[in-house]
Amino acid sequence: MAFLFSILYNNGGYLLLQISQRGDIAEYIALIFLPLIFMGYEKLFDYNSKKWLWLSIGMICVGYAHILSTIIFSFFLVCLLVLDHRQINLLIARRLVISAFLAFLVCLPMLLTMIRAKMKVPIIVPIVPDTLINEAIKPSDLIINSVNNMVPNDLLAVNLGFITFIAGIFGLLVYLTKDRLMSRIESVGLLFLLLSTKLFPWFLLQKTPIHIIQFPWRFLGISTFCFSLVIANLIGNKLRDSNSIIVLLYLVSCLVSISYMYQYTHTNGIGFANQKNYTEIATSAVYTDYMPAKTLIGMDKAKVFRSALDVHKHIAVVNGRKVHLKKNQIGSQYNVISYKLNNLQKGKVNKVILPVLNYGRNYSTKGVRVESSVKGETLVSFTPYKSTQTVTIYLKSRNVNLN
Repeated sequence: MAFLFSILYNNGGYLLLQISQRGDIAEYIALIFLPLIFMGYEKLFDYNSKKWLWLSIGMICVGYAHILSTIIFSFFLVCLLVLDHRQINLLIARRLVISAFLAFLVCLPMLLTMIRAKMKVPIIVPIVPDTLINEAIKPSDLIINSVNNMVPNDLLAVNLGFITFIAGIFGLLVYLTKDRLMSRIESVGLLFLLLSTKLFPWFLLQKTPIHIIQFPWRFLGISTFCFSLVIANLIGNKLRDSNSIIVLLYLVSCLVSISYMYQYTHTNGIGFANQKNYTEIATSAVYTDYMPAKTLIGMDKAKVFRSALDVHKHIAVVNGRKVHLKKNQIGSQYNVISYKLNNLQKGKVNKVILPVLNYGRNYSTKGVRVESSVKGETLVSFTPYKSTQTVTIYLKSRNVNLN
């Protein structure tokens, strides 16, 4: 069952979307830990087991990978608790409190860092320019795109993928069995499938903290988990000794995965012959989430949503003059980025605004002053000894050197 589940879950269209087109490695990693969280939750009710501690360990791993997923997964756990409310006693409640406390305690350094940074430099929270219901998926589109195993061209075309969609349908057979646990899991999967669509009145929650999830289709990750778990359980109970059929299911799952990836690579013009397109896709994001708040001073946040700002376009300001930096003027490595600047006024103090977001805590070598610009970028003041000079920024401490 575990083998089947892992194949079905990891070949689901939603997970493959995160690791491929969206390139959201953090959210993909968080989804990997969801089964561990579920296992820890189930062990809460096993009085003789200590494995319930995996609940807090799983949430800690998710917190450090993709903190937004902790909120989504918490919704999942709340749903399970509501369904299991009759089984909750003092011991279960105590285990839940301990799990929550341990997760909070270990994640505290990260949370304090975020709080301190936000207090020092106000940031832009994730922007959704319209109501959440407009970011949800049309039920008809969800069905059609899932059956077609379609690679989404935009975020409103996100789907389950063919294999997960079929698993969800055949998973309804679990209601004909006496498996109470799997019946509840199928129900939760259907609930989160509903939450991902426009059938749910999301406009009622637009002005609440729930809007931070941005996209209701994120709940498809929970549905993928539930449907994969239920169908793996159903098939596993019937085919315990049918190794050849399990191998066949494995091959079919892989074929669906290959089909999805084949569509993705060819839809986006990515292949072995033109792998440089990966770089273009990876560097084309224009989100304003978590930028310094003053980056959008005087701008309509809704109108600039997903618009390319100067920082996205690699535009610097050299002594009051805008300069579009070319690729050969920018060099980047892990935690380090350098800019080769031309036409500097040697022997005089030059002020250069570089397209690097600045959150404070600036350090620099002697003779160089670094601060946050009016628009939240990095302002460097220095006296160059030649007209062409390279400014190197070490992102970890915002330390700036001249070459």
